[in-house]
Formats: sequence, C-alpha cells, structure tokens
Amino acid sequence: MFVARRELTRAKGRFGLIVAVVALMTLLTGFLSGLAGGLAAQNVSAVLGTGADRVVLAPDATGRTSFERSQLTAAQVDGWRETAGIQVVPLTISRAVVEPVSLPGGAPAAGAAGASDREGAMLLGAPAGSLADRSPEHDGQVVLSASLAKALGVGSGAAVRIAGVDLVVAAVGPDDSHAHQPVAWLTDADAASVAHALHQAPAGPTALLVRPAGAGAGAGSGSSAPDWAVIDARLGTVSAWTPVSLLSLESFKSEIGSLGLMIGLLFLIGALVVGVFFLVWSMQRQRDFAVLKALGASAGWLRRDAFGQALLVLLAGAGTGALLALGFGLLVSGALPFLLSPVTIAAPALAMVVTGLVGSLVALRVVTKADPLEALAATA
Repeated sequence: MFVARRELTRAKGRFGLIVAVVALMTLLTGFLSGLAGGLAAQNVSAVLGTGADRVVLAPDATGRTSFERSQLTAAQVDGWRETAGIQVVPLTISRAVVEPVSLPGGAPAAGAAGASDREGAMLLGAPAGSLADRSPEHDGQVVLSASLAKALGVGSGAAVRIAGVDLVVAAVGPDDSHAHQPVAWLTDADAASVAHALHQAPAGPTALLVRPAGAGAGAGSGSSAPDWAVIDARLGTVSAWTPVSLLSLESFKSEIGSLGLMIGLLFLIGALVVGVFFLVWSMQRQRDFAVLKALGASAGWLRRDAFGQALLVLLAGAGTGALLALGFGLLVSGALPFLLSPVTIAAPALAMVVTGLVGSLVALRVVTKADPLEALAATA
C-alpha cells in the first residue's frame, strides 16, 4: 500500500473528514445497539433467564400468538407433559402491585433510603422449585428481582403483600424484567391465590417452558427431538425456539423492529457515504492511476492498494467510533437501559467496516479503467 500510505499522509484533512464521518456513524450504531439491547433485556430477561429451549403459547382465534392473550388449557398442558424426552414447566404471567409489610415485632420492612411503599410488578408463577434461582421452594414465599427488591427496600426474610396475600421474601434473585417491569416469582399455588384475591377467573398457564429431559428422566431421555409441528397440530398450540417466541411480546417486537430498522439504515448510509467518497477520490486520481499503469503497475496491484486505503480509513473511523460508544455507554448506563457488551459495541464497528468496504468496491472499477495511453498523451 505504498501509494495509499503516501496519500493518507499528504491529504490529512480530506481523509480526516471521512474518518470523522465513519466514527460518528459507528457511534450512532453502537449507541442504538446498546439501547436496543437494554430495552430488550427489560422486556424478555425473565423468560430468557429460565433456560428454556422452547416456549409454547396458545394462539388466538386468528392464529396469532401473544403473551398477553395466551391461555393454555389443561388438556394442552397434559399433552405436552406426556411427550417423551422433554421437561415442561407451566408459567403463569400476570400484573399486580407489591408492597412491603411490617415484620413481626413492628419493624418496618422498607427501611432503605428512597424505598417505595408499593411497586407495580409482573408476577410469574411456576411450580415450587421448578426453576433454579427463581421459583420459590415452598408456598408462601416469593423471589424478587434485584431491582424490585431495591425499589421496595426489602431483602431476604422480609414480608411483602400482593393483592392482600402476605408472602415472605425467600431470596433476591437475578435482575429479571418482563414487559419493562420488574418480576416477582411465585409458586403456581400462590399465583392462583393472588388471582382469586384480584377476583380474576381461574385461568390456565400463560406459557409452557420446554427443556430436554435430564438423565434418568424417563425412557425418552437421550432420544431424538420430538416433532414439534406434529405436537402443535395435535394439541392446537404454537411452540418456537425461545428467542423467536419472544416476538409474541408486542412491546419487544415493536421496539426491536424500530431500532433494528434505524441501525440497518445507518449501515446502508455508511456504505453509501464511503463508496461515494472513494469513487470521487478515485475519479480525481484517474490520471495518477494511468501513469502508474504506464510505469508497469498491474490493475490487481492498484486494486489492492485502493482497497487497503479504504480499509485503513474504515478501521481508524470505526475504532474511534467504538471507543466513543463505549465511553458514552459508561456515562449513560445508569440513567438509560443501555447494554454494554461486545455485541453492542464491537459488532456494530465490525459491521461498519464490512459495509464500508462493500461500498468502496464501486471505486475499484474506476481504478481498473485508467488508460496508460492517456497518461502518455498528456505528457507529449
């Protein structure tokens, strides 16, 4: 990249401008990716944290599935439980208000500074002890997500009240969220008691969490995976790989769809900007390319030189943008739902480099079209 390095050092202002543009676009994509990841975690971290391989929902009359409207019947639950080779955990999802209550002896349960006297939460009910670190081991207990426990100012051993039902905090679990609300994990029996206290009609589970059966779980252990389509058709359910099933959560689908579209458009704009820059730059240097060809440079050598030049510019811009996105993410992560990870910082920078290189390919045609006879004629 002899020519490329010389041009980069001699035209610092021109190349500095395109580096700045690439850096800003990488910053935007990194910030949007982090924001999308943070919002996604607030939507679906509770379901993802269960470790389920598949999620089973009941479709509505139109055949669409939704966590808000799904209600499985007893026959559907039994049908899935009878399937060999899998473990099935019924999951009930509802909303309620959680409030701390006084402990025995009159000590206040919420003594932390800034603690709230009540918080809205998503109630996730599952059989006792069925989900490690989440579902309580016994009835009368509740496992609170870290953010909910902090908001209420309670910890293990405290008491909370949900719709008039008093429960003991068995543990403070992972910081799970569902549909942008913190989570309280209950046993299915306590979830039914809360539903009765709220004067809600008895309902079946919202979803089924499906996992492979463990060793010794039955004759089906170690067998090939069931035919999910056949089971769904027989029982009238819709099952899907867990990340795919989360698209049945309306808030998650709309947010990820909107932010994903913006990120995709930024990558497209990045490819166009880089492509146009190097196209114009190559057109201005067409006589230089012709002279190099007249001196014996091959078209392949010129293409590699131009491609290397684009790579250096993109690496500088994307690397700077990734560092800016990291710093900005550290600055706002406490105030905004921002996810800092290699996926949200490094991946957008790498994608910007790839899309920019694709855009720069349009300039290579100008390089190969340079005619050495024109250069010789110009010197005559």
